[in-house]
Amino acid sequence: MPLTVTAQIVDDDSAQRAERKSIDRASTLRVLESRPYDAHVENLSATGCLLSSSVVLSPGMRIRLGLSGGGVVEGTIIRQLGKQYGCEFLRPLTSEQMQAAFGTGALVHGRFASASEATALPAAPRWPRSLRAAVMIGLAVLAWVLVLATVGILRA
Repeated sequence: MPLTVTAQIVDDDSAQRAERKSIDRASTLRVLESRPYDAHVENLSATGCLLSSSVVLSPGMRIRLGLSGGGVVEGTIIRQLGKQYGCEFLRPLTSEQMQAAFGTGALVHGRFASASEATALPAAPRWPRSLRAAVMIGLAVLAWVLVLATVGILRA
């Protein structure tokens, strides 16, 4: 009894791909528990990313990738083209992680004065010359008293 199988080849896999957003930002990756390496995330989706790195990776390798503001994700390299790598995440990113990853949430916001708004610190009041001289002479006498006292203790 013959078995018949019908297969269909689809050129457009857009229905199977998650929406990607262009990132073009620096990141850090680790292969297993190795030291961190520089990477560059080209684009990002909930299920994976396209990254480039000077580290030699190959399909099937497991990595950890830092998503600035979105935490660290684990993934598997699924394709390679030169120094560009396709990475599939082990667990899809949540919508919160997608919004936070490489977003402005990772930046520190503040109001910093412009040069024209900056005010100079008020000058510290100077002590009168006679008071400064008295303090310096008093400190010098105190230093000599400590030296002589130390010599007296050592001789005893």
